[in-house]
Amino acid sequence: MTPGSPYPVNAHDNVVLTYMNWQIIFDYGEQIGQRQPNQVSIATDSISVIFNWMKANDPIASLYLYECWPKIETNFILGGNNWSGSSGNPPDSVQWATYLNYALSTSNDFWTDLQDSLIQVGNFPNLKLIPASLICSKLWQQGGVLDDFTATDIVEDQGPHGLASSYFLAAMVVYAAQHGHAPTKPFNSHLQIDQRILNRFDTIASFILTELSNFKFTNGSSRVWFKEQTMT
Repeated sequence: MTPGSPYPVNAHDNVVLTYMNWQIIFDYGEQIGQRQPNQVSIATDSISVIFNWMKANDPIASLYLYECWPKIETNFILGGNNWSGSSGNPPDSVQWATYLNYALSTSNDFWTDLQDSLIQVGNFPNLKLIPASLICSKLWQQGGVLDDFTATDIVEDQGPHGLASSYFLAAMVVYAAQHGHAPTKPFNSHLQIDQRILNRFDTIASFILTELSNFKFTNGSSRVWFKEQTMT
C-alpha cells in the first residue's frame, strides 16, 4: 500500500495483532505478574479501535490476537541485574524455569482474559487467539520436546527478543493456527535454525497441533480456530 493512498478493501485473509507493542501488560513491581489496575479494559479499548477500523475496511479478514512472550522481569528473575546481549548474566536454569512457569500461568491468563473482554465488551465475537508463548514455553519447559534448550538458545536479551530458532517455532504455531494443520518440514532451512528443531520437527509439529486443539473456551469451543479442525 502506497502511503497516503486508499486502503485496499478486502486485501487480507488474516490480521494478527499483539498488544505488547504499545504498553507493558504487567506491573513489574513487588511481585512478578502483578496486574495493573483495569489493565484488561485499557487493552480492550486500544485494540478495539484498530479492530473496528479493520472491520470497516476489511470486513472479511479473520482477526487474531498474537500472544507474545512476556518481558523477563529483571528485579524478580535476575536479582535486579539487567541482561543484554553484551552485558549482564542471562537467567540460570532455575530462573528460566520460573520465567516459563510465569509464561504458562499469569501471562497466558492475561491473554485469555483479553480475548474474552474483546469478545464480550469489544463486540468481536469471532476474535481468535494464537497462543505462541504458551506453546513455545511448553516445548522449552522441563519434560518438553526442547527442554535441552537454555535461555541463551532462545532469547538474546530481557525484552525478550528471540533468536532465529524462537521465531521459527513461533511461525510454526501461527501457521498451524491459521491453516488448521501441522506445518511441514521445509526442504531448506536457514543455518541459524537450531538443528535440534529440525531433527525433532515432526514431533514438534504434532505437539503444536495437539495444543491448539486443546486450547478452548470453557464451553468447549476453540479459542484459536474458526471451525473445528481435523487432526492432520
